[in-house]
Amino acid sequence: MRRAWRLASLVLILVAVLATAATAEAAGTPPSLAGEVLLAGPDAGVPSSMGAYEVTLRCGATAPSWWTFSATGVASGPYSGTFTESGTVYVDAPGTGQTGPVLSVHADFTIASGTTIVTGSKDMTMVASNTGSCAAGATSYDAKFTSAMTYKATIDTGSGSFTDAGSGSIDSERSESFDVSQSPSVSLGGVSRFRETFAASSGVGGGQSSSGWMVGGGITSSGVLFGVFGKGDTSGVRGLCGVFDYFHHTLVRCLNVDSFVISGTKATLTGDAMVNSTKTRYRIEVTDNGDPGWRDSFKLTTDSGYATQGSVLFGGVRIHG
Repeated sequence: MRRAWRLASLVLILVAVLATAATAEAAGTPPSLAGEVLLAGPDAGVPSSMGAYEVTLRCGATAPSWWTFSATGVASGPYSGTFTESGTVYVDAPGTGQTGPVLSVHADFTIASGTTIVTGSKDMTMVASNTGSCAAGATSYDAKFTSAMTYKATIDTGSGSFTDAGSGSIDSERSESFDVSQSPSVSLGGVSRFRETFAASSGVGGGQSSSGWMVGGGITSSGVLFGVFGKGDTSGVRGLCGVFDYFHHTLVRCLNVDSFVISGTKATLTGDAMVNSTKTRYRIEVTDNGDPGWRDSFKLTTDSGYATQGSVLFGGVRIHG
C-alpha cells in the first residue's frame, strides 16, 4: 500500500506541473466589489473611444415612463479594467420631463479585470432619494435617474469561483438635441454620463463547497493515469487535477475548481478544463472505499464528450470531511 501511495504522490507532482500551480493552497479569497467604480460617457470623464452610454426611450404621455440603457466603459477599484452593463428603468412620471420617484431598476453587468471576470445583477433599493425623469420630443430627448442599488456577483478568478453581495448606487443621464431643419438632422450635442459605485459588501464567499479535503492519484482499470486534489473551507474552494489517457491520446488539465462537495465516502469537483486543446466543463467523482486502494473509484465526464471511469488499480483516494 505504501508503494501505491508513492505512485499517487508522483502523479500529484505531475498534475501540479501540468496545472502550473506552485501549490494547491495558493488560491485565496479575492477582494469584494466594495470601492469599485464604473464610468461611461464623456460627461463621466470617459472618452468616446473607450466606451459609451446610450438609452432607448419609451416616454409616454402618462406615467409610468421607462427606458432601457446600455453602458460600456472603464472600471476602477479592486477590479480595474473594462465593463459592460445593460438595464431597464421605470419612473412614476409622464414622459414630459417631470421628475418622479423611480419604481424599479434592474441591470446585469460584466467586469473584465485581467484574467478575472465578474458577472452579476443589480436591483433598486427603495429609498426616497431615488428619482428620475424622461422626456422625448421632435428635437430632443432626455432620460436621467439616480437610485440606490443592491448587487449580487460571481467572481471567477481562474483558480476558483466566489460570490459577493452588497450595496451601491447609480447616477446617470443621457440627453441630446437636434437641428431638424437639415436633412438628415444634425446633433447639437447633449449629456452622456453613467456613474456607478459599489459602496459596501456583505462579504465574499466561496462557491458550492464542503469543509474538508480530498486527494487521490494512480492508474485506473481503464489504463488512465490521474491525479486530483480538492479542498473546501471558509476561504472558498480550490484544487487541481490532471488526467492522461494513453490509449485515447487524451490529456485533461483542470483550469479551476468552482465547486467541491463531500458526501460520505464520495467527493465531487466541477470546473473548467482543457481536453487536449479544447476548453470545456468537467465533473470528477471519486470514492474512498478504504484500504486497499484498489477498492476506490475515479470518474471523469466533460461537456466536450470525453469521459472515463474505473476502479483504482495502483494508487488510491483519501477523503477527509
